[in-house]
Amino acid sequence: MIIVALVLCSLSVGAVNNIMDFRAIPNNTSTEACQANSQALTKAFESAKNTGEVEILIPSGSDFYFFPVKLSSGKKMVFTIDGNIYASSDYQNWPVSDDLNFDNLIDLSDFNSLTIRGKGAVDG
Repeated sequence: MIIVALVLCSLSVGAVNNIMDFRAIPNNTSTEACQANSQALTKAFESAKNTGEVEILIPSGSDFYFFPVKLSSGKKMVFTIDGNIYASSDYQNWPVSDDLNFDNLIDLSDFNSLTIRGKGAVDG
């Protein structure tokens, strides 16, 4: 029984930073929802980075629409994508970094270790 508890503890990544806890808005394609979802993901990431709680969750059962997000760490991070992530189709408000190209939907850089897992999808 003790061995099972030790194995389960070693598989856990710690507290989860669910984007819903940071005011994400599921199943809504509006510009406001896309902005809120991008901010929620950024805030969940910053919370995980600052507290050492390395998991960020996109919860199941919902679709989330986003504008671009840039995340950079230098630490270990786990992204669990159980819901679906979509790029906003509001191209008039989509950031353009060099007047020629649209920014990436999710730009991840400088991680010591990055795991992306889950049953959801990323489309964008």
